[in-house]
Amino acid sequence: MGFIGGALGYNVLRWLGGKGDSGRCDGRAYRSRSKLEVLLGPAIWHEVAGKVVIDFGCGVGKEAVYVVFGPPWYHLLAGHLFSVFPWVHLLFTEGALIRWRSDFKRDGAKGFNEVEGGLNLMTVRRFERLVQQSRFRFERFETVPIRKLRMFFTPLTREFCTSMVRCTLALR
Repeated sequence: MGFIGGALGYNVLRWLGGKGDSGRCDGRAYRSRSKLEVLLGPAIWHEVAGKVVIDFGCGVGKEAVYVVFGPPWYHLLAGHLFSVFPWVHLLFTEGALIRWRSDFKRDGAKGFNEVEGGLNLMTVRRFERLVQQSRFRFERFETVPIRKLRMFFTPLTREFCTSMVRCTLALR
């Protein structure tokens, strides 16, 4: 994806990111808040009231799948631990980022998909395409803008300004 790689990319990342302790993606977004409400919206409590819920995806009487994911790949901090500055994962190659990460993480990961939790590079557009190719359809689809970038959120900037995707899928 990125274009800055090799020794140059690695050394720039070492200089900018040090030992990777930026404090980003450390759970602050949910501190003292309901994670379900942050991810699914305040209406989640009304939607599940009086229902038997198993894993917040299978409810009695409604054959639907609730999907929430984020940040999508073009989000400014979608690189998670790699995000020493916004969109770093789009500028530096996977090889340079993984090499820098291996300076302070010893799990042997050789690619984004091998890091703890895995990074699947899912974009909003790719997700929509996967659903279109499946047996499901969107019953509800919402791209939630990054709060501080809300004023820039348009169909053209959606991939870069989306914090998460929330949707309900139903069988066709």
